Amino acid sequence: MNTSSCIEVIGPYRGISGYDQHTRKFIREMRRQSVIIKATQKNEWSKNVFSDAELSDIIDHPNQACLNFDKVLHFAMPHQAKPKTGSKNFLFTMFEADGIPKEWVDYSLQHDIVIVPTESSRQAWVNSGFPSNYIRVCPLGVDTEEIKPRGVILNNEGILGKNVHFLNIADLRPRKNHLGLLRCWLRATSNNDSATLSIKLNPIEEITKIQFNQDIISLQEEEGKTFKEAATVKIIIKKMSRDSVFNLYASATHYISMSFGEGWDLPMMEAMATNLHVIAPFHSAYTSYLNENVATLITAEKEPAIFKGSYRLADQCWFDKLNWWRPNEQKAEKTIRNIIDGKLIPIQTARAHVQKHFTWTHATKRLIEILKEK
Repeated sequence: MNTSSCIEVIGPYRGISGYDQHTRKFIREMRRQSVIIKATQKNEWSKNVFSDAELSDIIDHPNQACLNFDKVLHFAMPHQAKPKTGSKNFLFTMFEADGIPKEWVDYSLQHDIVIVPTESSRQAWVNSGFPSNYIRVCPLGVDTEEIKPRGVILNNEGILGKNVHFLNIADLRPRKNHLGLLRCWLRATSNNDSATLSIKLNPIEEITKIQFNQDIISLQEEEGKTFKEAATVKIIIKKMSRDSVFNLYASATHYISMSFGEGWDLPMMEAMATNLHVIAPFHSAYTSYLNENVATLITAEKEPAIFKGSYRLADQCWFDKLNWWRPNEQKAEKTIRNIIDGKLIPIQTARAHVQKHFTWTHATKRLIEILKEK
């Protein structure tokens, strides 16, 4: 990079969202790779939870005094990023459907280059009419030094029905398909099984909690079975420290997603770094870093993105007239059952896969290559 100037990075880095996390990681790694960075917090993204002391290497860094920046890197959704006049503007963003909201095309065109983490996001922009020569792919990473591997307790003969712990970590949004996951668990398990499903949610508004509880009641009525008749389900709704989250990964044997679409899915990557056996539908971002050697894959079919249930209906505006992918619930149920019964050999290659292909060092080298284009 040109050492006579610096890059201003504008993005959220004080919160716990995925955007906050990858903004922090890129800032720190770019500086480690000798790029001069001025970090500017984007406040309207998420709630600030980290103190100045916890972010001292970002906000108190000597590079913060840099005033001569000719490039601006935005981490945001297209409608949130405001290009700076007189600078080359790069927008790092993503989406979870087969296209993007139509107004995003115009917002994206205000930047010199749009950067997305996966081919599925690149295709979503192109499908919506965005010119392909203005978009680049730069995968995100995962910190395998910060995240330690789970102690190996599985063997080549399977788990034999003992201490099976499935984990899912995601914001409570319809796209994450928590109800689909719970429906599969309800159908596949009984209260005689030595198995647990833990669902970790970030804090939510009381009205959202009420709506979600109503949907769970409706789900049991539709299935003619209650969760008292199924294997244990634990729903954790609270903010947790990073160490506590890492301990949660370490307590699990499997990580499962039934999402309708992903831009990346950082918790899935962190589960892989912990060397959990991961289960996911093979669509969207998952096709960029999962394969049959590192995960159990569930088939999925494209369908209109229609929200069911009563919570977070306001999110549907982003998916109007777009498609996402419905995971095959019968396949998911069979997978859960086979794991509990010890019929599915555990996969323990995920950590080696992300260590080889998806470190922050690799991701940042690619990002720097893109920034050098303008």
